Amino acid sequence: MPVEAHMIQGPLGPDTIQIPGDPQRLARAIQGLTDLIQQLGDAGEQLRQADAPEDARGRTVKALSNIAGRTGRTLQGDTKKLQDLLDALQHESDVLTDAQGGLDDLRRRWRDARQDLRQALDDDRSRKAREAADHQGGHGDGRGDRPRQDGPDLDPQEIIRGIDAQIAQQSSGPLERLAGLQFMDPRGGGEGAFLVDGPADQAIRTYRQQANGVVDDFVESIRRVHRADEKLAELLPRHDDKAFAAAEPTDEAAEAPEVQVISRPGAISKVNQEVEAAARALTESAGGIREIRLAMREGRMTPDDERIGSMEGFQRTWNEHLDELREDLDHARKAAGEVADRLREIDDTGARDVRRASRGKN
Repeated sequence: MPVEAHMIQGPLGPDTIQIPGDPQRLARAIQGLTDLIQQLGDAGEQLRQADAPEDARGRTVKALSNIAGRTGRTLQGDTKKLQDLLDALQHESDVLTDAQGGLDDLRRRWRDARQDLRQALDDDRSRKAREAADHQGGHGDGRGDRPRQDGPDLDPQEIIRGIDAQIAQQSSGPLERLAGLQFMDPRGGGEGAFLVDGPADQAIRTYRQQANGVVDDFVESIRRVHRADEKLAELLPRHDDKAFAAAEPTDEAAEAPEVQVISRPGAISKVNQEVEAAARALTESAGGIREIRLAMREGRMTPDDERIGSMEGFQRTWNEHLDELREDLDHARKAAGEVADRLREIDDTGARDVRRASRGKN
């Protein structure tokens, strides 16, 4: 999954470790999806119930009601898809929040390890100074043999830089692959090997183990968020996905069986009003999809590149899908409205014909 590299201006260390992502932005996406599911669910329920009394359900009303019900069932399926996406988004938000909340403990552990190393090297330097003084004092005026040196005078900061640079190099692969993180040390990496005596060597080994442990836990936190993000990405339409089918094919004969009742214009208008209200709700629902997409993109740890990735696919695919559903409803509503107008016109014409016939007899 391609990710955009996030360049960290500084070496890998307690002051620079971070986990990309914004739970607050994910919370906005979660709220937006919750509202969208509610809107589509309400519109679907309204369409499934769009009907007229049995004595007014002629072929036109029944066909219109069947189309509305079919679209309502499609919206019901849509809400299930979006609910799965909402659950995955909530899970990623929880995991991301927990991972970011654990960074303070990782930073504390790393700083404590650094302080322990500095203290150990300071103690070792003091020990060497005392031994050198004792050795020099044992040679009178100090012009005899040179004092014994147990090892070089080491700079703790340089040792820390060297070890951290090694750890950064070892962990650069998973950090970049999982979260797109690249830590840039403007000073370059430090030396990784030091010729030291026993006590200093043990302090350096201990620090290396502790720092490695912190980074391992850091990478594992990122890995958990990455797994949650992958599950979310699986539910997002990809760039090459087509829009969902607007409605499942049905048998037209089953939609409009033989009936003796003629559709009443008022009944057609009643169903049309419900269909029109649902179509307006779809338009309003589609208006929030862009904001959901942007909030997901800004909140996720590793959003795909929008040019080829799933975030753009989410907005495009769901907009196309809702547009298609709305167009189907509008076409059906307009066709039924024309039928109602013709029925009214036929009724008016029939009334005039009857009146004329009556006058002719008189």
